[in-house]
Amino acid sequence: MTGVAILFFVIGVVIGGIIFWFVATSRFHRKGSELESRASSSEAVISELRQQSSEKEAEIGKLRNELSLEKQAKVEALTRLEVSEKQLKEEMERFEKVRSELSETFRPSLSMPLPRIPMSLRNMPMSSSSLPKKK
Repeated sequence: MTGVAILFFVIGVVIGGIIFWFVATSRFHRKGSELESRASSSEAVISELRQQSSEKEAEIGKLRNELSLEKQAKVEALTRLEVSEKQLKEEMERFEKVRSELSETFRPSLSMPLPRIPMSLRNMPMSSSSLPKKK
């Protein structure tokens, strides 16, 4: 009986080994397929992230161009402002010069008394028929 027991023992070990091998192989294949699906989803995520990154880079480039244009427009506007302020200052200086010249010109005439209007002329109606006619 020892020979039969050894035979059954060997057959049990072989059958157990075969069952263990099937279980281990199926787990390995299941893990492998899980890893493959994770890898493919990771590749899809990476692809999407790369696309988003390139879109963001394009948007950043566009914004940089717009910023550059705005800076250039600002410089041009400031330059025009400076020119306008300079012209305004020159106009104000000319205005003050003309004003002072005119005030100097008319100052003596303002100090002179106004001529007296006779009473007979003050009460006259102001129509064209009342004016003396030329001959």
